[in-house]
Amino acid sequence: MQKHPGWFDDIVFLDYVLCLQAILHNACCSLQLMTSWAVVCNVWYLELQYIKPGETAIELAERLWDIISVRAGLKKVPWDGYLNYSRHSPKHRDRKTEKFFFLNCTTGQLHVGTVNLATEGEMIPCVPNALISSVHDSNGDQQQDAMLLWLEEHACRLENGMIKLREERGTRSISLFPEEPPFCSTAITNGVKVRASAVFVPEIADLQNENAKYTSSYSIRMSLQREGCIINGIPFSSCQLKWRHWIIRANDHVESDFNGEAVIGKYPLLLPGEREFVYESCTPLPTSLGSIEGSFTFVPGRLADPKGAPFEVEVARFPLQLPDYIF
Repeated sequence: MQKHPGWFDDIVFLDYVLCLQAILHNACCSLQLMTSWAVVCNVWYLELQYIKPGETAIELAERLWDIISVRAGLKKVPWDGYLNYSRHSPKHRDRKTEKFFFLNCTTGQLHVGTVNLATEGEMIPCVPNALISSVHDSNGDQQQDAMLLWLEEHACRLENGMIKLREERGTRSISLFPEEPPFCSTAITNGVKVRASAVFVPEIADLQNENAKYTSSYSIRMSLQREGCIINGIPFSSCQLKWRHWIIRANDHVESDFNGEAVIGKYPLLLPGEREFVYESCTPLPTSLGSIEGSFTFVPGRLADPKGAPFEVEVARFPLQLPDYIF
């Protein structure tokens, strides 16, 4: 059901499929739809815009985007990362992704299903095969099935702080994003601290898609040190994000070199000692090994009231990879 203006009391809005069903099964309903359906929209005429001297095509598009957003009263929500450059399978868009694990009692291996599980039975092993000793293996000293190894590894990562518990909206859960190097990178620039890490997402992996076999979700955590933002020895009590720049690699090949405003449509304002601002996104890769690095552009003070020139904050390179253990 689509939204419609309140002043049209008796207009029926149905999606395309329902309209076809009505036309095929009920001639009276079809006649009603054909005589009462309408489209209402607002139209604005904007001044003709030309590219300015020295302005790039991307900068022109950003400027037009700003003008249209302001005039139409729309929230400007930019695309994030490499997702803007790849065509995604309907399997990713249309079906709810769920994670299914399967224990092979013969081999002792634990598997997890990909996005092609239901149609192709596609699965990925969760534990290195070399570590598994099946109960049916007469040469093994003792049974070492993948389920036990998987649980032990998970507990070990919790114990050593590689992954941690998190609480959000009153619910406690285990965050799979690594918190320690070498899988988590940390950089501090002018008092702004950025931590970044990624985790492989098996349930939306598509091993049949040569351009986007492996998808990783990445988490960016940014905060301002207690001493505040310090630029050329001058302290500022806040800073606000304006711009981002990502370089995404598959192996050593640059897949995407991306610039854009904000992060997930937000311009986080950082204050000294406050909790980290966290945002998450994802990116597909054609290879099982890759990386992300880049920078954020911040303004000291606030965007509406800048106290100095913009400055770049480093996002140190962090890995994207198909891990030995998949959770």
